[in-house]
Amino acid sequence: MGRVLRTLAGLLALCVAAPSARAAGEDVEALVRVLVGEDQTERYDAYRALLASRPPEALPLLAKALPGAPLIAQNYGVSLVAGYPAAQTKAVHEKWAAGDAPYLKVVGAVALLRAGNAKAAATVAEVIARDDLPPDVMSFCLGQVSGLKDAAVLDAVRGHVRSEEPTGTLGSALWHLANAGDEPSKKLADRLLGSPSAGVRAMAAAFLLRLGDEARAAELAAALGADDLPYDAFSRVYSLLSAGTRLPAPVLDALLGLLEREPQGWSLTLVVDLLGDAGYAKAAPALRKLLERDDTLLSKAAFTALTRIPGGLTPDVVKSLLTGGDDARRVAAAEALRRGDDLAGLPAVLEVLAKGKTSIVRAEAARVLAGFRVRASVEPLLDALSDPDVSVRAAAVTTLESTLRVLYPYRRIDLDAAGYTSGKSPEANAEAMRRVRAWWASAKDAEW
Repeated sequence: MGRVLRTLAGLLALCVAAPSARAAGEDVEALVRVLVGEDQTERYDAYRALLASRPPEALPLLAKALPGAPLIAQNYGVSLVAGYPAAQTKAVHEKWAAGDAPYLKVVGAVALLRAGNAKAAATVAEVIARDDLPPDVMSFCLGQVSGLKDAAVLDAVRGHVRSEEPTGTLGSALWHLANAGDEPSKKLADRLLGSPSAGVRAMAAAFLLRLGDEARAAELAAALGADDLPYDAFSRVYSLLSAGTRLPAPVLDALLGLLEREPQGWSLTLVVDLLGDAGYAKAAPALRKLLERDDTLLSKAAFTALTRIPGGLTPDVVKSLLTGGDDARRVAAAEALRRGDDLAGLPAVLEVLAKGKTSIVRAEAARVLAGFRVRASVEPLLDALSDPDVSVRAAAVTTLESTLRVLYPYRRIDLDAAGYTSGKSPEANAEAMRRVRAWWASAKDAEW
């Protein structure tokens, strides 16, 4: 048993046996030591354990240990601290803001600034203005200033709107400035359109389009069509354009060209999402070709995109997706048909509910059944109440109750009164399930 497994076991014992405060503190110390260590798997386990219990004694330990930890460990710690009440974290943020770890310094100062300490803005701006930080550290820092419109902070962020900045830093800076609607940044972005880098040109043009300058659509389309456009730059373009920005036809045509070209090493789901969000009918034939791809994320994204395009999915196309292939796609196809008052997908949903490979798809099948509202779903849902996964059981409870309200508005089983709780194991719910099934046996064929 590894270090984290031992500490997790210790933490569980603490919860059950309620040992001394000293023992509890020692166990939390062990978890924090693992969190800031080098083992990534054990670090995540420690994070989950601390997240589940949120012990107050962890706060001073995190305040002290995180500044010397790897960046990813710092980010885990920041996430943990964010879950505590503000009154408990003020001292942590003050310590970080006064320290030397750049990312934590920004996190602490931003928290103080949002709490009303205007002087903290200078600390944030000081770190953001630095040009000696590693790109990943700067990207993390920029990610913390979202929504801040302090003049000094905005000015510091503008300093990174340069063609020589790493893609992550430039993209993060443009994203923040776009969210702030920062008009002075337009001139800086305009200068980037002359960069020899297709990625820089694409990000700059997307930024200008996001701020309403549709005259830059041609520049963006040209950059998207460049053979040397890097995927990491496109992912930043996606972030800028996925906030409801209206995409002119030249940009949509360029995105369709990317989809058809399929650049090597790219994940095309982001391209598909933009085309779907725009409801671009011209892309429907290319998207349909993706429905049978082995890449389930891509095929599901294509399906979702086609549902947003008028006429993108015909009933025959949707029905072809009900058999075989990815479980999630089958359930999505069945739901699409049901929305058109076609219940042909019900058998597929019931099969996934009973035999789906993952708890995620089984829970989704249970959720989707709520829209069918038919007697044929009741017994499969009763079976799902004994699924080994609690998320499936919880989804089955919600759908079963809504279905019974429709089928039997004047008489239905009360699962709570029967003693059933989705949080209990199937073994613990066995007696309650006997009562529920007895009720169903008497009710299903009764005359009302």
